[in-house]
Amino acid sequence: MIKPPMPSRLKPAAARSRQRLAKRTTANPGVVLDRHQGGWDFGAPHRNLAAWQVQIIDAFGTNSLSTAMVFLTQLSKLAEHRWNEASLCREPD
Repeated sequence: MIKPPMPSRLKPAAARSRQRLAKRTTANPGVVLDRHQGGWDFGAPHRNLAAWQVQIIDAFGTNSLSTAMVFLTQLSKLAEHRWNEASLCREPD
């Protein structure tokens, strides 16, 4: 199947998205996971919880910690069958 070209009305939005992406210089905030009976608890990989929360909020493009935590929960449910203790302890590539 040959896909049609991008509609010209979407091109300005794509350009703005590229500009925003190019301005992002924030490092990956990381997430520490602790398993509990109902799923996972998420937390900072360091002691500065407030800074981590701001980074997580920013990473999801929201202004709400509650929303960011819902997103983390949803992502964990999508990927749960692939998560295991060995992969959680591995250093990133």
